[in-house]
Amino acid sequence: SIPSRYAEQFTAAWNDYLAVEDPTLDDLRMLLGADAAMRRRIHADIDAIEPPRHFADTHTGFSAWHASYVAANDAMEVKARTVATWDEFIDSSELAAVTRILRDGIQLCQDMEGELDSTDAKAFEGTPWMPGDLTSAVQAAIGCDVIPEDYAAAFRR
Repeated sequence: SIPSRYAEQFTAAWNDYLAVEDPTLDDLRMLLGADAAMRRRIHADIDAIEPPRHFADTHTGFSAWHASYVAANDAMEVKARTVATWDEFIDSSELAAVTRILRDGIQLCQDMEGELDSTDAKAFEGTPWMPGDLTSAVQAAIGCDVIPEDYAAAFRR
């Protein structure tokens, strides 16, 4: 599954960052570089999922949302490489855009989980695609229940 492929790397990157008592902008840049690269690989995996036709629109919508998230995350990573101060990063439109997209993703995730939960299991008979693949992709990409209220505070403690 997508989470099992990336969970260890993602957790290690964040744990390394969080272990630094007083993180610098260079620590932030290292974290965001690793995170952006991982998000791009996750997106490739999401695009490789072939959902059954009755979930094609859901998958397309999620994939489009995730593409916008990856683009915003990449822009935030580039911004982090150019800022001279924490305040410049925290106040950046790039961080605000990622935060906004993530908050939109919470609702998308909840909607998708509801759609998958309400679907008759017979709808998946005879198809190699399993609803868990898409659910796993959503959880890996959005992390429905782990998005902090104050995303900026996660970077600068």
